[in-house]
Amino acid sequence: MDLNDAVLTCGINIQWTNALGVIGRKLSHKIATLRLIRNDIRELFIELATDKSKPLKFRMKNIILHKKFMSEGKASINFKTENCVMYISNAPPAPLMYFLRTIFIKINGKEQTDEIAAQKQLRAHMLSEKPSIFEEVSPVTTSEMVLARKKAGLITKNTPLSGENRKRKYEEIRNGDGLLNKASAAKKLYQESPQTDLKPEDSIKLCVEQMEVLQACTSGKNVFFTGSAGTGKSFLLRKIISALPPDGTVPTASTGVAACLISGVTLHGFAGIGSGEASLQRCYELASRPTSAQAWRKCKRLIIDEISMVDGEFFDIIEGNGILATQLCSHTNDADCINETKLENLAGEKVLFKAEDSDAHMTKQLDAQVQVASELYLKVNAQVMLLKNLNISSGLVNGARGVVVRIEKGLPVVRFKNKIEYTCKQEKWIIKTPSGGTVTRRQVPLKLAWAFSIHKSQGLTLDCVEMSLSKVFEAGQAYVALSRAKSLDSLRILDFDAKQVWANAQVLQYYKLFRRRLQNITMIPLGSRTTEERERKTARTANSLNKFKKSLINKPLVSIS
Repeated sequence: MDLNDAVLTCGINIQWTNALGVIGRKLSHKIATLRLIRNDIRELFIELATDKSKPLKFRMKNIILHKKFMSEGKASINFKTENCVMYISNAPPAPLMYFLRTIFIKINGKEQTDEIAAQKQLRAHMLSEKPSIFEEVSPVTTSEMVLARKKAGLITKNTPLSGENRKRKYEEIRNGDGLLNKASAAKKLYQESPQTDLKPEDSIKLCVEQMEVLQACTSGKNVFFTGSAGTGKSFLLRKIISALPPDGTVPTASTGVAACLISGVTLHGFAGIGSGEASLQRCYELASRPTSAQAWRKCKRLIIDEISMVDGEFFDIIEGNGILATQLCSHTNDADCINETKLENLAGEKVLFKAEDSDAHMTKQLDAQVQVASELYLKVNAQVMLLKNLNISSGLVNGARGVVVRIEKGLPVVRFKNKIEYTCKQEKWIIKTPSGGTVTRRQVPLKLAWAFSIHKSQGLTLDCVEMSLSKVFEAGQAYVALSRAKSLDSLRILDFDAKQVWANAQVLQYYKLFRRRLQNITMIPLGSRTTEERERKTARTANSLNKFKKSLINKPLVSIS
């Protein structure tokens, strides 16, 4: 990632004090942008900009910089002339270090100008009627680095350079990013704590692949990167952590030793569920404790080092509430077997929810035409799917998936994927009989959702689905299964055979004949329009018909059933 040393995004708090030191005005922004700029007489300013307010400018003169907690993304700048203190927080540590370093170099690295020339420049500016012009500061140059280090006492002006000293100085300038390679010099110039000492690896540039990974992480994408030993995984990981805001970034690892190396915690400790060997409901209760729940809510970017050492079942437990992907099966018997097995493996007693049918003799017909079964067995922690639109605005729609968290007053309470808990009461379904009458069924609008048959999934939109297509036996069956997925990101295909996807021969023959007949079709619009309107309508219809004919001729036939 190309870091702009003169720009920083962070949280800002500013306090102004009066002559007695009493705090008066305050200003706070969770997200703000700081930018180093100069005016037309080369004075240095910090510009504070946000989306909702006018930019503020602070003159960088007579300031005190506090950077002890720079590694935590915190620093403060005391503008003594303006009687205010700017507190920087939640800044990515690496950009914050470069920003503060640039301030130091730009203030101390500028060449001393002649006093008379400076007075002339100021007088010309005062007499000018043009407003001040501000521009971004130029990149840090080698000469500015040398001057800044001289002023800091790191280089003695009058010390003659021997051959060895001259070579050392050359190496410092060539390798330097404004700092000496010696730890003590780096500490003296920029840091005040051994934890924030600049290490030699900070001057190492990332390769193209590492840069792509870093850019993907800072842009908010989900990333998995791996490589053999010595390829720089740990080095890149430290770069990623230092480039992200501390608040909401949680570095974790599979073991305590690995977590210590990245100044993080173990994944088990962060999740708050111990070893994860307890039941899903117990793990949820542990993660819901105030301390653990606060950590989960605060986390925006979860980093897991040595992820190959983490058990897959542990991920299933900590995975968006114990709601698993629904598996679509080509055969109904397979889906029923999966659901029954999963239900039996859960702890606790099964609870029967029996439907109320208006006509007991129509039960079989209702089972065939209505999604809800006449008898539904549930347990706590059962994976279920909602089968009716109850509240569209809240996401309680047909196909929404969740898990039964408890049985309350004889009714199942379900926590859906959007975190909403809902007590599922009986709903009504109505079908028409051949004689023209109606039959109704009342039942809780749920179905076991570990698995579904492709046939019974028609009309549903699933937010997370996996499917087996190797046993597809009907034309168009694979299409029906694939079209249930809400997006490609929420779709997983367990096995796939291209031979299992084919078009119905009768449908192909129908479209073949239809294309031939289409050439001789003439469409005549009907209605009481005027002659001119009819002619325009006929022309538009003919134009659309011609386009339709061309599209059928130029495109391959597709079967959809």
